[in-house]
Amino acid sequence: MPPTRVILTVDTEPDIAGAMRNRTRFPPLLDEPVWGGVNGRSEALGFITRTLTHYDLKATFFVETVHTRYFGQQPMGHCIDHLLDAKQDVQLHIHPVWQNFSLPESAGQRYYDDSGALEEDELVVLIEEGCEQIHAWTGHRPVAMRTGNFSSSMAVYRAMKRNNLRLAYNICIASSEYTDPSLRHAGGVHIIDGVHELPVNCFVDPGPVGKGRHRAAQITACSSNELINLLNQCSQRSIETLILVTHPFEFIKKSDSRYTSLRPNLLVQRRLDAICRFLSQNKERFQVSTFGELASQLPLKPEPAPCLQSTVIGSLFRATQNFINDRI
Repeated sequence: MPPTRVILTVDTEPDIAGAMRNRTRFPPLLDEPVWGGVNGRSEALGFITRTLTHYDLKATFFVETVHTRYFGQQPMGHCIDHLLDAKQDVQLHIHPVWQNFSLPESAGQRYYDDSGALEEDELVVLIEEGCEQIHAWTGHRPVAMRTGNFSSSMAVYRAMKRNNLRLAYNICIASSEYTDPSLRHAGGVHIIDGVHELPVNCFVDPGPVGKGRHRAAQITACSSNELINLLNQCSQRSIETLILVTHPFEFIKKSDSRYTSLRPNLLVQRRLDAICRFLSQNKERFQVSTFGELASQLPLKPEPAPCLQSTVIGSLFRATQNFINDRI
């Protein structure tokens, strides 16, 4: 059997941190949620790259670009340099809400964080600006994009196509509701208006918490045993692709919304380490890839979303883990 393709994705973005209420009192934050420095060492982005390097693995880092309207290019540019030094894949991520910083504060909030609600021509401009920014940081144009909050619409794919972006990562049915049935996919590979969409893999939660609902294959949302169980299901059933998602800020704990005091989130860090160790030890069954590498393999064969499911014991163990971790 061919190995299951596994793509680790990291959405890398600043935190608006209340600035839409009051920019002076609650300015946006970048270094804290992305770099997450604790005692002179990065426990967020740096922890992720250290772990990937240790196991000789690569991930795709979808880096937000619209925030440069507030921060400029340099702050995130330092993080990009770190990713390139670690030989990681950098692709495009957009959150339209950052467009508000092109307006005076007195204008209020005119742009919301909903790419799927924007007109196609607006999206074309925003995506083109993002492509140019990724090129300025990395020396290459992106080949893939992810919309903020997994907000999507057919206009998003048409705008991507007009910008020659042929790989998308815009769908997660566990976190967004899509009125268009052609966007409701729990994984797989789907051709949408000429663009290859690879949604976040979502599985059915058997409960008791969240019974019957979909849960994303996300490092912070699932136990390492649950994620390894999903990987084994894919391998045993010859499922071709599994997409996992995380964010740098998930690897730290903060004392408040202003990231006043930070410390490592040891539970989430151990989960990433366990997943990377498992993938490294099972290379005959799993091929860890990136969206950048997929671009050279286009066109991909369409692939239906697999029906993945956790176990009741696994769900209960994860819910207990997360409950304790969130409160201690």
